[in-house]
Amino acid sequence: MENKKLIAVKREEPLFSSYIDNKNNNQFVSDINRGIFFNNHFTTKIAIERGEVFKVRFQQGYGSEIRGQHFVVAMQTSRENNQMITIVPLSSLKESREYNSKSTIRLGEIPEIPNCKESVALVNQIRTIDKMRLFGDKALANFVNDACNHIEDFTGEYEVQLKQIYRLTKEQYDKILHAVNNYLFVGSVERR
Repeated sequence: MENKKLIAVKREEPLFSSYIDNKNNNQFVSDINRGIFFNNHFTTKIAIERGEVFKVRFQQGYGSEIRGQHFVVAMQTSRENNQMITIVPLSSLKESREYNSKSTIRLGEIPEIPNCKESVALVNQIRTIDKMRLFGDKALANFVNDACNHIEDFTGEYEVQLKQIYRLTKEQYDKILHAVNNYLFVGSVERR
């Protein structure tokens, strides 16, 4: 495990005015407002290498879409100033559940993650996300609550948190890569 600095960089010009007061203390609305405020005034800065594993917060999902906090694996390298990263979400194996062997890949334990049970990669949930999702709820809330009151005082870069980064073994990453290729490309060709 290693730690990487997750940096917020103030935009030269905000995208547009965006922070809405949350008078009713509705947590869901508040999270959305914080995300909008952050995105309009800051960008993220962190380099991610393929095969690295880190925790992400998915706020809202519909139906069977993934939601909540999950570990994810980076499927490509993303430079420090690139805002996007393609990931595959991970979940704990549930023995009582039946899995589709083409879209859910058993990985075993991921080295160094504390209390890690056997993990599965949810290949059918592959997606590209903004690195803003790497901020934990508390870190983003604290940063935005401070920034929105003193936004004119903010200039330059701010370390918001140290992000714990883990790494898959080469065999685990290769399993996911093979499954992604089969799921997205081979399977679609065979169905024609």
